[in-house]
Amino acid sequence: MTVSKRRDICEPTEEGYICELGDILEEGYLCVKKGKRFVDDVIRENIEYALREGGLLKGGERVILPAGALSEFTCPEWGENGFYQNDFEVFDERGNIVFIGTAYGPTYCLLDEYKKTKDPCDIIGGIYNMTIELKRAR
Repeated sequence: MTVSKRRDICEPTEEGYICELGDILEEGYLCVKKGKRFVDDVIRENIEYALREGGLLKGGERVILPAGALSEFTCPEWGENGFYQNDFEVFDERGNIVFIGTAYGPTYCLLDEYKKTKDPCDIIGGIYNMTIELKRAR
């Protein structure tokens, strides 16, 4: 990941942790396309980065965006903000759930390819920053 001005903060809360990741500016396609980066991969990689840098993701643990979990990504209309939100789980090396969480933040979309093809799968979505709310699994 190449990012110019990242800042990472993971702070404990009454219910778990909250992490902030700024200046991400990374993007991926809104649909899975062979050989192309998928926006969910961008989100998962940044969750992993924030938790690892915050000392909350240990070796062998992995972040999963489960099928059927909340996953929302909207492209902004002119003059409005887009938004993403993904629920996720952190598993240890034995397959036990360690944390559950939600990542969210503002979005932008690149429509150049879409304007040529009119295929919604040609929309590229990007994220500006990320807020992560994290709770220990019970």
